[in-house]
Amino acid sequence: MSDTALRTESLTEHFGDVVARDHLDLEVAQGEVVGYLGPNGAGKTTTMRLLLGLGRPTASQRFLGQ
Repeated sequence: MSDTALRTESLTEHFGDVVARDHLDLEVAQGEVVGYLGPNGAGKTTTMRLLLGLGRPTASQRFLGQ
């Protein structure tokens, strides 16, 4: 059994010509606490929506979550 709770490789989300998230690589282990910080408009909310399954990525090589 893997201790990875969540993993993304090249997670990308576009809204028309706007790139909201571009090639995010992320791995979070079970029990790990992570802070996700950035300026306004950096794509934090979009990323969380994708990770929670509330949206579908435009592209991703691997997306394991939930």
